[in-house]
Amino acid sequence: FLSTILALLPERMQQSRLKDYVGDLGPLDGQAVVSETANTAEMSAEEALLTATACMRRGSPDRAIEILQSFSAPNCYWPAYWTLMANCHHSLGDYRNAAASFSVALSVTGRNPEILLSRGVCLMKLRKVDEATALFSELIERFPEVLEYRLQRALASIEIADYGWAEQDLEYALKIDPESVRIRLSLAKVFLQTQRQAEADDIVEEVLQGNASNCADCLAIAKLRIRRDPDLALIELQDAEARFGPQPEIMQAISHVLSERLGRPEESMRVLDRLLERHPLYPLALCGRAVLNARDGNWAAAQQDLQVLEGHPGLLTAKIRYQIASAYCLGARENSDLKDPAYRWLSRAITGGYGRDLLTTDPDLQAVRGSAEFESIRKVAILLGKSGV
Repeated sequence: FLSTILALLPERMQQSRLKDYVGDLGPLDGQAVVSETANTAEMSAEEALLTATACMRRGSPDRAIEILQSFSAPNCYWPAYWTLMANCHHSLGDYRNAAASFSVALSVTGRNPEILLSRGVCLMKLRKVDEATALFSELIERFPEVLEYRLQRALASIEIADYGWAEQDLEYALKIDPESVRIRLSLAKVFLQTQRQAEADDIVEEVLQGNASNCADCLAIAKLRIRRDPDLALIELQDAEARFGPQPEIMQAISHVLSERLGRPEESMRVLDRLLERHPLYPLALCGRAVLNARDGNWAAAQQDLQVLEGHPGLLTAKIRYQIASAYCLGARENSDLKDPAYRWLSRAITGGYGRDLLTTDPDLQAVRGSAEFESIRKVAILLGKSGV
């Protein structure tokens, strides 16, 4: 993200002074001289923008957003301002505000390819597949040899079960990079959905025996291995954290393996605590910690995290709503008053497209399963699934 922001800053701001703010431009954890707690009211617009950039780089997108909202950016700063704002929202999982901010950024930067890609990814998260596909197609037309654009359009095609188009894009992408883990695993998914089990299995085995060269591929391999060998998956994820730093996606995956696969909730909680120290509004960590506390009977602690989430509606994707519902269901074991909010959040998750396959099997929902309200939600889930919504 940083190279995009730097390229959009006015030229006079791209001098050596910038390094005083964002620190070492190499590793993500490079130290910045500026303090995140500095009083932005006393800063110029330029200083505030640089401080927000430093905060985002150091893993504090929530603080960066506060700073960006505290001043009025002159026109010459708008490209960097709105792109930074969008990246902050995206980092927090607030895809609705991220997509809106990327749209404003595009209006002042022209059809910047990195911003187009990022907006397309946000639209995918919001299940606006047609809009996302149009952006990816525009990028492919302009830059036919860029692998990421092909991959994202293929993922959009998979989302709507258009496996022919997906396979075409993935095969083309493989010619660009035959070793790409994400491309190969996406192709395996297409083969699996088109009854070519043997071909899918061959790709998966090949990937598992190889090595990953970047963070995204490390995560993809580890997640693939979780069901087969969670102990080995944990080792690989911990190695990924050592190699690439405490990235939220890696830490979240470590927490998941510990709690859901290895039955070590206390260790999982410690990972989430560490994650939330760096990223206080990371939604998956907040709802994950709420669920763990609710399972343990510590409703007061669970409620604190739920209140944070409910106070930031932009973070509430269908998956997050489902996790919130799970926490309320767990709390309802001891307090029946929590059943009503559990039903509300579960309904919102199901209508948003998440959790329909989990209703009959998820043990966290046991306290409400079998009730008339739950049966109504289950029937709606079946109807939505049949209608393809």
